[in-house]
Amino acid sequence: MERKVLRHLEKRSREWGINLPAAPEAAIKAIEKKYKERGANIGFSAKRFEHPEKLNANAGLFRSSKVIFSSEWIAYLLMRNDEEVTNAFLAALGHELAHKEKYIPPYLHLFSVKFVAWVNEVYADFLSENKFLHGNRQLLLNSMNFKRSKKGEDKDDRLHPSWKRRIHYAENFETFDEKLIRQIAKDARCKNKKLIQKVIDHYTK
Repeated sequence: MERKVLRHLEKRSREWGINLPAAPEAAIKAIEKKYKERGANIGFSAKRFEHPEKLNANAGLFRSSKVIFSSEWIAYLLMRNDEEVTNAFLAALGHELAHKEKYIPPYLHLFSVKFVAWVNEVYADFLSENKFLHGNRQLLLNSMNFKRSKKGEDKDDRLHPSWKRRIHYAENFETFDEKLIRQIAKDARCKNKKLIQKVIDHYTK
């Protein structure tokens, strides 16, 4: 276990006024084991993230790679865990696993990075609903609102649409389909018709 993760837990324990489990490393290993038994290989890291104090996750480079969560996630799971946190964590895990199933590297399309990256993210949002959230759209929306509340400034960037925009898609589109992909293309200002069709074919066939 990374020492930086343990230091982050100790810091949050002081800030939140909540005691850590007596054996935090054992508690972390128990969580990792629980999800491994459900078919998800996960881990927690501070070194893998630019901002480990935020709720972040990474699918890894390969299908066999562990899904890595930031040290902030394990702080919530150990000290502030409730139904809302568990639901948000399950949605995040499902989102990262979805990236392993279908993904288009955005930087292969240098003039349309935003469009491709946004499609990847929204697809993973929609698929996460069926991974661990029992196909329940309201649970997905709850998880998105939770993560939006923890983000601070919520705005679109080159690789991620804002949580406000992602919530709008989840509220207004029943499924991830051609119609939604074309809306994302419009919102990301992508006019490359051949690429748009290529992305539609990749994600809907």
